[in-house]
Amino acid sequence: MTARALIALALGLAACGGKSFEGPMRFGDKVVEARVLDRGHDVFNRYCATCHGTDGKAQTAQSQNLDPKPRDFTAAHFKHKLAEGDALPTDLELKKVVRHGVPGTGMPGWPNLDEDDLDAIIQYIKTFSPRWQSEAPPSKTSSGNAPGNAPENQQPSGSDGDQKTVRPAP
Repeated sequence: MTARALIALALGLAACGGKSFEGPMRFGDKVVEARVLDRGHDVFNRYCATCHGTDGKAQTAQSQNLDPKPRDFTAAHFKHKLAEGDALPTDLELKKVVRHGVPGTGMPGWPNLDEDDLDAIIQYIKTFSPRWQSEAPPSKTSSGNAPGNAPENQQPSGSDGDQKTVRPAP
């Protein structure tokens, strides 16, 4: 690609509000590549921003008509998790909410969302609050169970606390 084409592409992305992460980010025990976050940004804006806002604050015209209000991701306070108190949810718990929705609320499920897109959204949501960079979800609840470890959704393999790197699919 020529330099002129690259400049045109960059200007086009900027004009469309395209976001580009400069490098990987660490969230708890995960290092997430910039390409995954860029993909998450694009998919989030396609499926989630109508209610949660492009800034993650859930202050959109559509969200004002919903009761309960959509989650403000900048506050990083979550309800649908097993860990008690204000602990962050696991990726698996966030994926369950996105995949299945929350009955009785305006949060629809996205059952046909590609697994790589789902993971990219989950990682991108973490960019809205600095809590994700300084805290990690608990590995066990007070009952000793792994959060989100229901029989129908076992913890993903490799979730033993080792550092993980999230990469886009080939």
